Amino acid sequence: MNTFRIFAGFAPALATAAILVPQSGLQAAEADYFKGKTVTYIVATGAGGGFDFYGRLVAKHMQKNLPGSTFVVRNMPGAGHMLGLNYIYNAKPNGLTLGTFNTAMFLNQILEKKGVKFDMAKMNYLGKLASSYQILMISAKQPYRSMADLKKSGKVLKMATGGPGSGRWMFSKITEVAYGVKFQLIPGYNGPTATLALMRGEIAMMTGSIESNAQTVQQGRGHFVAIFAPKREKDYPKLPTVREEISDPDGKALARIVEAIGGAWRITGAPPGLPGGRLAVMRAAYKKGVEDAAFAEAVKNANRDIDPAYGADVDKIIREAVDVSPKVKGLLKQAVLSAPKVTYLRHTGKVTQTKRGGRRIFIMYEGKEIKANISGSRTKVTLNGKPDKRKNVKPGMTCTFVYIRAGGEAKELNCKN
Repeated sequence: MNTFRIFAGFAPALATAAILVPQSGLQAAEADYFKGKTVTYIVATGAGGGFDFYGRLVAKHMQKNLPGSTFVVRNMPGAGHMLGLNYIYNAKPNGLTLGTFNTAMFLNQILEKKGVKFDMAKMNYLGKLASSYQILMISAKQPYRSMADLKKSGKVLKMATGGPGSGRWMFSKITEVAYGVKFQLIPGYNGPTATLALMRGEIAMMTGSIESNAQTVQQGRGHFVAIFAPKREKDYPKLPTVREEISDPDGKALARIVEAIGGAWRITGAPPGLPGGRLAVMRAAYKKGVEDAAFAEAVKNANRDIDPAYGADVDKIIREAVDVSPKVKGLLKQAVLSAPKVTYLRHTGKVTQTKRGGRRIFIMYEGKEIKANISGSRTKVTLNGKPDKRKNVKPGMTCTFVYIRAGGEAKELNCKN
């Protein structure tokens, strides 16, 4: 019977759990190394959500196949997965530290962003569990049914994105460069709010995962016009890939970057420099765990998907994505880092309630309760003029939201007692 131990400490934001399961699995001599040792599996987000679900499942089944080992899962949120990835990359290459993080982190590496202390091309990958390819979707109210139609028209359509620098922002900017089109980028939207805006006619186009937007297409409210994937989706055989539609080699290289993010989703990586035999044992334990019927049953019960790949195949996806020419790197920087002119709203009122440790904060503004999403890494929080944390904001305080739109993510949260 599996048991769990909950630990405190490690860092204020960390939640930890050790998973104990009976010995079984690999008999290779290299596996003896793990007997009696503790393996730390880092999840670069907080507890709950997809990364945490898959990470804990991987840890549980790897331990099952590394006799005598104990896996400790540690949540390490911060800086949009960068904190956790930095920790994994710089750990001792002894097989006792590994973890999961957002594959899109290699964009930060290519863009040479501040805080990057990793080189994803040098890491060792055990595998990935899912695919989540990005599509370009256009409103059914628009007359265009392909990117060729749109380009020929010369129209500049409104494109829903997240905040500047977000995934949706970067995918939209890459699309502009790859296709040679222009959009009016409307920031401040997440997936559900972008879909609603598309239906209402507030925006004309959006990016997003194919699985999250299939229902919108089925309802006749939108049309997929292209997908960032290495090949056509079997459920949408007429939907062209972005690489099919563009001839410029640099544009194709940009498309491959977005493809790699979607194709290597829910990844598990370890530091560079691992001994070859030990890495082989870890990869075998990972693969055996993922292919266990109990693993598949847990994924199914959670109403999630699985599309696994292993070892060297995942290494190849990441290494090819990171290995871009200086010209492509320049194009990416030009596209993604170009600063837009954004008009921010400022709404001030008394705090009525907070949720999820300050991740959602509500105020009364002009007689209505409105909310803002507060990011732990992107929102600048001040209390009485001094930097503070979102969890310290309490009902009754007076706060000012600085954001692009009501209900969106705040750029700043300024509060006072």
